Amino acid sequence: MAIPTDYDPAHPAPLSVYLHGYSGNHLEHATEMASHPGSFDLSVLGRGRGGDYWALSEADVMDVIEYVQAHWAIDPDRLHLNGGSMGGGGTYRLGSRYPHRFASGRPVCGYATNLPVANLITLPIYATHSADDWIVSVLHDRGPLARLRELGGQAILDETNGYGHAAWDYKEGNERGAAWELLQVRPASRTVRRIDYTAVDGGAVRGWWGEIVEWGAAPKPARFVLTAGDSNSLFAELTNVTSLRLRVVESPFDP
Repeated sequence: MAIPTDYDPAHPAPLSVYLHGYSGNHLEHATEMASHPGSFDLSVLGRGRGGDYWALSEADVMDVIEYVQAHWAIDPDRLHLNGGSMGGGGTYRLGSRYPHRFASGRPVCGYATNLPVANLITLPIYATHSADDWIVSVLHDRGPLARLRELGGQAILDETNGYGHAAWDYKEGNERGAAWELLQVRPASRTVRRIDYTAVDGGAVRGWWGEIVEWGAAPKPARFVLTAGDSNSLFAELTNVTSLRLRVVESPFDP
């Protein structure tokens, strides 16, 4: 972890979390990490070199984030995810599972075709990818991000060519992404008026002010679509959900 050179506990700072790629680790991918003014940088080992940020690999990352938040003054509205290759996929995955936790995602040669893209509607994305990537096809970015824009999400794909599976060497794009990240702030929960959230397992069941309490009978994902209408009205569509909890004080509604 790199602590800001101007760190002041009275002024919480942003935290940028880097997720390493397959066969790598948090140390090899943090060789250029150095303290600088303004924000924390954190490189996390996701339970070994190939955990793909699932199960215990995910738990390690979330535990480390909570540990840092407990011991340093971190701005909860400026918590950013980024990573390359497997870490790019992890950026998408953790962002889609916990959309209410993060301010932005910056995947490099990542992949999101296996995820419920609608979960990312409130999470701004700036992705970089090389069109000649032979390991993670750029299609794994193009399709999901186009769909995310159709749904009303904020998604930028800064696509280049000639870097193969090494878009982290795409200096201009990564510099633009880093500058973009500084401007991203998590929205206030009460301003989120539409949620389309799909839970694929019991480990992540919350999208902002909606939360699955009891799964439906079918052995498949559970989904809720919640829209705040005029006059304090709620429109809800539930799929494979038996019981849903509303965190009303965090919602746009008057209790």
